[in-house]
Parts: sequence; structure tokens; C-alpha cells
Amino acid sequence: MRPLKLTISAFGPYAGEVKINLKDLGQSGLYLITGDTGAGKTTIFDAITFALYGEASGALTKTNNARESSMLRSRYAKPETPTFVELKFQVGDKIYKITRNPAYERAAKRGGGVVTKTAGAELIYPDGRVVTKVRDVNQEIEGILGVNQEQFSQIAMIAQGDFLKLLLAKTEDRRKIFQSIFKTEYYENFQDRLKKDAKDLKDRIDDERKSVKNDIKRLKCPEDDINYADLKQAREDENNFMPVSDMIILADKLIKRDENLERELNLDAENIGQELNQIQTELGRIAEIKKLEDDLAHTRKNLDAAGLNLDAAGKNLETAQAGQKEADEIAEEIPVLESKLPDYQKRDELKKNLEKIKKNILKSESDDKKQAEDLKSAGKILEDLKNELELLSDAGENRERLKNQISEVENKLKNLENLRDEIENYNQLARTARKKQDIYQKAADSAKEKREIYNQNYRAFLDEQAGILAENLKSGEPCPVCGSIHHPKLAEKSPNAPTEERLKALKQEADTAGETAEKASRQAGDANAAANAKRENLERLIADFIGDLNLDLDLNLNKAQDRTEDLINQANQDIIHLKNEAAREDKRVRRKQALNGKIIPEKESEREALRQEIQKRQENLSAWRTRLESDEKRRDELSQSLKFDSEQDAKDYIEKRKARRNEIQQAINDAEKIYNDKKQECDKLNGQMIQLEKQTREKTADAPEEREFDLLKARETDLLTAQTRILDEQKKIGVRLGINREVLNGLHDSADKLDKLEKRYEIMNPLSETANGQLSGKGKINLETYVQTYYFDRIINRANIRLMKMSDSQY
Repeated sequence: MRPLKLTISAFGPYAGEVKINLKDLGQSGLYLITGDTGAGKTTIFDAITFALYGEASGALTKTNNARESSMLRSRYAKPETPTFVELKFQVGDKIYKITRNPAYERAAKRGGGVVTKTAGAELIYPDGRVVTKVRDVNQEIEGILGVNQEQFSQIAMIAQGDFLKLLLAKTEDRRKIFQSIFKTEYYENFQDRLKKDAKDLKDRIDDERKSVKNDIKRLKCPEDDINYADLKQAREDENNFMPVSDMIILADKLIKRDENLERELNLDAENIGQELNQIQTELGRIAEIKKLEDDLAHTRKNLDAAGLNLDAAGKNLETAQAGQKEADEIAEEIPVLESKLPDYQKRDELKKNLEKIKKNILKSESDDKKQAEDLKSAGKILEDLKNELELLSDAGENRERLKNQISEVENKLKNLENLRDEIENYNQLARTARKKQDIYQKAADSAKEKREIYNQNYRAFLDEQAGILAENLKSGEPCPVCGSIHHPKLAEKSPNAPTEERLKALKQEADTAGETAEKASRQAGDANAAANAKRENLERLIADFIGDLNLDLDLNLNKAQDRTEDLINQANQDIIHLKNEAAREDKRVRRKQALNGKIIPEKESEREALRQEIQKRQENLSAWRTRLESDEKRRDELSQSLKFDSEQDAKDYIEKRKARRNEIQQAINDAEKIYNDKKQECDKLNGQMIQLEKQTREKTADAPEEREFDLLKARETDLLTAQTRILDEQKKIGVRLGINREVLNGLHDSADKLDKLEKRYEIMNPLSETANGQLSGKGKINLETYVQTYYFDRIINRANIRLMKMSDSQY
């Protein structure tokens, strides 16, 4: 990077604008800046570094006493002079221009107080493209120059006394600087990639060996097996000394031994099964003969009992058939009795009708007398209603007037209530404005006090810089300002001079207090403006609704509020009175409408209907008396022709006769069914006995003896026991084979994977150790450091040639 032109304004000790045309110094690339102590040489370094990175030279290191960017505004600058740095510089064949200003406070041009200027940046590319945001400009500068601010301050623009820090810096810090200069981060990435790949391979080998170990633990083998000792040794091999191939051989042995045992057991099971089938077949034939003999004896016994039951059923059938004559007589009687049943219903209906007619006659005579009195009363009521209607002839004339009065008072009440709310809102805003003003006043006083403390300490800090520099001077070592190695009289630092850390803390307190005061000022102004706006509206409302009080609003606000409440109460009372009066008028109107529209016409209709009903009742009464005499005569005639007192008595007698007939018929049917069932049972048992006798003769022709049966039964028990034992052994061997075969497959897979991984690891690990400087017996230098050393040796050689020319071969 080659600086071309530097413009400084109100920056550090420069109160005005200063332009330095660095392009006029030539293109040799080596510049010398000289001047007296305090002349502003370091400020030029600060300005260039600030323009590029937004910080003064060395400001980002943790061990120096660099200047904060917010302290860079000149205290000698006029309020209207802006603080900024503009730098035009060249990288390669491209020219860029960057302008920055720090965040700072200056006195306001008008009135008291201070004005805060926020930090800003602008970068102009050779093609005219502009970047303005501070963060974006910082990123673009690092991309253009290839170094950050700390590295730039150590290699391109070294402030006085800082070169020694680079020489004495830790190896890792220098490596990072050289990495940025020589672009060796690719070698570092290559080293890290080799180390990671080697570690991943080692981890995969360890994981695969753990998988092999887990597989060996899963192998199944009885403790009495000849291979159990080898398996136990393999399980206890914690360091994996046993090769996977030996473990595969061991697993294969276990599987083959179990397969042989399984074949032997299968053969034994087959032989036992064949013999057991033969014995069970013979035992089944013996059991079948025994069952035939038992069934034959049981069938003979049942046949004898069935014959006795058949004789008893025959006698019972003869007894039941003797009642058939009585059943026939009952069948002839029932139709005659049932034909008379409707006459009982007719007689009962006549009796009910006669009772009803008598009641209707009595009730009609009583109602006729009562309705005559009701007719007279209805005439009196109708006359009274017509008199009332005459008194309501003027109803409704005042209703519209009352409605308008209510509307006017309600509008007045709404406006008064709105005025009351506005008074309350103004009170709240006024209180808030006073409170915000108090807060602002306290914050402003605090900010002023903290700013004065900071300015005092800042002046003390600047005045004591010579003393701070003198603290680090040692006899025999050159002064970073004048170069002398002799220091006959050192400047002394005042014990009251603030440290940079203290100065930063005071600056932070002053900035925070200033921001707080500014925020409180805005809030107080907003609150006061809101209260004033509300006050103007409130004065207009008071003049409109309660009159001009001719007094100051703040002094007379309580009086206005009380007067508003009195008017609201009076308006509420007026509304209640008017609504009550309107309700009474509405009630008279509704009564008048009801009398004309419904009540009087209904009463007239009721009186006419009552007159017609009396006339109709008298006609019905004469008809009922005639019908009463006719129905009494018919009732007497029916009663003489009926045998029973009631229809129910007749039905009960008929049901009894039907039940008797059904009882006789059911007894005959039951006896016949029992006889037929018993006869069918005897025939069936006789056929079964003949069939069983034939089967028994055929089966017992070559039946074994009883002693032979016992021997066969004992042999069957022995064979079943042996078969159960073999099945248990087969299950155990089957489980072992399933697990061991699965383990064997896993061991084969693990052996293949381990072979490939270990071969690759044998290549990758030495390569990683070499690149990362970890190879045993060799120098501990990694690849990136080796490359940086090579580059640095070349630079030293070139520097020695340059130094030799500059010193006329003296150095």
C-alpha cells in the first residue's frame, strides 16, 4: 500500500485542515518524518491508520497505551470545523480514496449544550463504486490490504517503540503475521487436514477393534467344551494382541462342533420318533377295543331302561285320550257365548252416555244462570272502558316536545363528560411534563459534571505523556523520540496523572451521561409539547361549555373541574325528570291505542259471543232431555237378554272353558310325543347294540395281552422323556449357532475393514507427523513454519543487501 495524499481536519493537535501530498515524496517507498517532540509526527501515523481501520496506530493491542478514536478530535478546533481524515492510496495499479470521521461531541453553534457526531466512513473504488457503512468499509479494507489493523501496525507502519514488540512477540503471534504476509494459511490447512485424517483413521481402527472385542464377548460356548479355554483367553485379551484371523478360526471351530452335535441329535430324534409312532399306534388299537367293550355294555343297559319307559308311555297315552269327549262339548259352547259379547259393550256404552247426559243437563242449567250474570257484568265493563277512552282524548300531544328536550340535554351531558376527561388528561400530561423536566435537569447536571471531570483528566493525561515515556527509558538504550542513548534528566510523571484505563472509564461515564441527558431532553420536550397542545384544546372547550372563567387555567383548573361536575350532575337530574315525564305520556298514548285498537272491540265481541252462547245452550238442553228418555229404554231391553252381569264376567268364563279344552288337547299331544320319542329311542339303541357287537368281534380277534400293554406304556414314557431332552439340547445348540454365525460374519467384515484401515494409517500417520513437526527423532518444526522460515530467509538476504548499500558496506 502506497499513501498518495492525506487530509487531516480538527484531528489531534491540528485545529484546522491540513493536507499532506505524499505523492510528491517520490516512489522509493521509504519516507522519513522528522520534527520536534510534540510537533505531531505520531498524529500522521494515527491519521493514516485511523483512515484505513478507524483506530489510531496500535489501538487494538492489549499491552500498549494507544489513543481511543473518540479522543482524536482536537480540543483547539472551532465548533464549526468538522473532524475527519481523508486518505488517497495506491495498491498495485489501483487508486482508492477513503474518508472517516470519529464519533465526537462539539459545542453547539447556537445556544448552549453539545452536539454529538456519529462515526462515519466512505470508501471509493477505482471504478467509482462507493461503500459507506463503517462495518462494510472495514471488511473491504482488510480484503484490499490483506492484513488487519494490528498486523498493519506491526509490519507497515510501526509507531515509535513498537518495533521491539514485534521482535519479542511470541512465535505464534509472529506466525500469524507472517501467515498473512506470505499467504501460508494453505499449508496450515494442509497440516490440520492431515492431522484430522490420521486421527479419524486411528479412531475408526479403535472403533473396529472394540467391535471385534464385543463380538468375541457374544460368542457362545459351554464351559465343558474343549474350546472354552481359548475363548476365555480371547475375551480377557484387553490389549488386542490376538489377531482377528485367530478369532475367526476359533468362532469357526465353535460353529462346526455345534453343527456336528446338531446332526447327531437330529438322528437320535428321528429314531426315537419312528419307534414312538409304532408304540403309540399299538396303544391306540388297544384303547379302541377297550372303548368298544365299554360302549357295548353301556348300550345294553340303556336299551333295557328304554323298554320300561316305552310301556309306561303307552299307558299314559290311553288315559289322556279318554278326555277327548269333554273337549268336543266345550268347542260347541264357546261360539254361542262369544256372539253375545258385543251386546255387553252396547249396554255399557248406554250406561256411560246416560251418566254423561245427566251431568251435561245439570251443568248447562248452572252455566246458563252464571252466564246471564256475566252478560250483565260485561255490559258494565264496556261502559267504563268507553268513559276512560274519553278522558284520554288528548294523549300524545306533548310527546314530541319532551323527546327534543331529552336529546338536547343528553348532547349537553356528552360534551360535559368529554370536557371532564380532557381536564383529567391535561392534568396527567402536565404532571408528566413536570416530572420529565426534573429528570432532564438532573441528567444535564450529571452529564456536565462528568464531562468536566473527563476533560480535566484528559488534559492531565496529555500533559503527562513525557513522564509516561520517561518511565520506559533505560540507560544505554536509544530514546524512541530523539534516538539518544544518554538520559541525563528524565521527565517525571505526576502521581495524580490518570491512567489510560481510568481515562477510558471516565470517557465512557461522560458519554453515557450525555446520552442519558439528551434522551431526557427529548422526552421532556415531547411531554411539554403534548401538554401545551392539550391546554389549547381545553381552553376552547371550557369557553364553549362552561364560559370564560377570566383566570389563568393552571390556577383555575380545579374550579373548572368542580363547575363541570356540577353541570354534569344537573344534566343527569334533568334527563331523569324529562324521561319520567315522557314515560308517563307514552303510557297514556299506549293505553289510548290499546282501548281503541283491541280492548273495547274485544269486550264488545265477548259480550256478543256470550249472548249467542246462552241461546245455543238452551237449545242443546232441550235435545239432551229428549235423548235421555230414549237411551234409558234401550238399556233396560239389553239387560234382560244377557246371562252375565258384565262383559268381563262373560270373557272370563269363555277363557276358562278354552283353557280346559286346551289342557285336554295338550295332554293328548304330550302323551303321543312321549310315546313316539321312547319308541324311537328303543329302535336307535337296538341298532347301536347290533353294530357294536359286530365291531367288538372283529377287533378282539388278534388283540394283545394285558401284560404286553403295560410294557408298551412304560416304553412310551421312556421315549417321550428322551425326546424332550433332545429337543432342549437342539434349542440350546440352535441359539448358539445363530449367535456364533452372526458373530463370525461380523468378524470377517471387521477383518477386511481393519486390513484396509491399518494399511492407510501406516501411510497417513507418518505423513501427518512430518507435516505437523511431530516425527520422533526429528526437528519439531511444522510445514507452515518451515515455509515461512524459507520466505523470511529470502527477505533477510534482500534486507542485508539493502542495508549494506545504505550504510556503505558498514552493516
